[in-house]
Amino acid sequence: MDEIETLNNPEKSSWPFSEEWTKAWKQLEEQVRQRPGPHLLIAFAIGYFLQIIPFENLLVLAVKLARPVLFLVCAFQLAKYVRKGSNSGVAPK
Repeated sequence: MDEIETLNNPEKSSWPFSEEWTKAWKQLEEQVRQRPGPHLLIAFAIGYFLQIIPFENLLVLAVKLARPVLFLVCAFQLAKYVRKGSNSGVAPK
């Protein structure tokens, strides 16, 4: 229960929000309370688009693509490290 009271009271909150952000948030909240219709419509539109876009499939695709990319990056870094290490062991002439 203390957590909810802390979140509702910006003076007690430990969030690093500046006063400008707090004022802007209060202004937005007041606008939503005065005219909730457009904000509700925007929320429904955003929810609709979030349902249409296949985020799960995009996430799976990103993970599948990240593995080969990560492998290539690590391979190049390892080759650079090995090349640098083999050059440092050469005796000066």
